[in-house]
Amino acid sequence: MKMLKVYILLYVSITYLTVNAQTTTKQWYVQPELSLVNGDNQVNGNIAVHGGWQVKQWTLGIGTAIDYYQIRSAPLYVTSQYTFSKQLHRTPFVSTKLGANIAWPTATQGKAIDFEGTRMTNFNNGYYAELNVGYQWRIGKQQYIKAMLGYSVKTMKEQYLETMPSILPVPMPPVVTEVRSWDYNFQRIQLAVAFQF
Repeated sequence: MKMLKVYILLYVSITYLTVNAQTTTKQWYVQPELSLVNGDNQVNGNIAVHGGWQVKQWTLGIGTAIDYYQIRSAPLYVTSQYTFSKQLHRTPFVSTKLGANIAWPTATQGKAIDFEGTRMTNFNNGYYAELNVGYQWRIGKQQYIKAMLGYSVKTMKEQYLETMPSILPVPMPPVVTEVRSWDYNFQRIQLAVAFQF
């Protein structure tokens, strides 16, 4: 987790210095986004929104999402985008997101079944990272429609106590409790559309 904080700080610092090195028109932006993610198990939808500052060919912002892939979570991230052309009417771009993945399991995802019945599980947060390539079309003075294809990773950890019947004779305790844990690393391809205004 310490290394993740260092990477985020380094990422934000480099992007901030690059953006401030350029001079011309600056503006605030907001970008809602819908995406489909496909990994090794299933296809799910995500909803995201981020906002920030645009300077020339760079944007830098912060955002959040609701990620429904496998186990629901709410990533919080910093984001940046670089467009390859100074003519921003129609241009390809590359964008990144990096931040924390806040576990937010549904009621059924947060349960484990064992010998004594159903128990609640405990989820620990992880990290979230995303890299996209895309194309944007200008549809208004400061409004864009964007299409993106990308790769994303979200991690988290699940833990719970499992109770199992003992194989020892009766004077001994009848059950044994063990800690079970899983480290999840969900890697997905995603297709997204966004509207920036």
